[in-house]
Amino acid sequence: MPHLPLLQDAVWRERKVRILYGDACASERVLDPLGLVAKGSIWYLVSQIEGSIRSYRVSRVQEATILEETFNRPADFDLERFWEESSARFKDRLPRFNVVIRAAPPVVEWLRKMIRFGAIDEVAGDRVCLHFDAEEVARTVLLGVGDQVEIIEPPSLRESIVATARRIVADRAGGDQAIEWRSNREAGGATGSIDLSCFFENLR
Repeated sequence: MPHLPLLQDAVWRERKVRILYGDACASERVLDPLGLVAKGSIWYLVSQIEGSIRSYRVSRVQEATILEETFNRPADFDLERFWEESSARFKDRLPRFNVVIRAAPPVVEWLRKMIRFGAIDEVAGDRVCLHFDAEEVARTVLLGVGDQVEIIEPPSLRESIVATARRIVADRAGGDQAIEWRSNREAGGATGSIDLSCFFENLR
């Protein structure tokens, strides 16, 4: 990030900056830089523009120039509080795809470590309620634990995983193979729940 030192200097000296920001459709903006925040390896510039406070990803700044003009920092501005509130608002706006599964404690712990775009919300015995940012994310993660989970809800995820399993087995076998799953009466589980043990047996 070649512009990070310049932006740090602008924050320290309370000088306005002109930046060219964005990717394919970059636009020029004049900002009052209030602070910099590092989230992992990603830096964000928190700035005031036209009376509102926003955050900008430093890696998306294509050009930056410190201006001679200074600015007055809002008297009640607190960088840490702003970032916490902004992060909370961002999380609230994220799409939420709710899932219910059955899984043993070791699998639940594995999921806690592996889920990046979602989280485990509740664990009651072997019944686990969790959410993902999208159905595609849920399908990818849960296929990764294979026959160690039983998917209870929602129906769309069950159908999507079964369809994906059929495609994978067909590709491996060079033709169509039926994928069977335990129904409620066979497995003693919730109506429509599935496990993928037979699917993974076909892949071995």
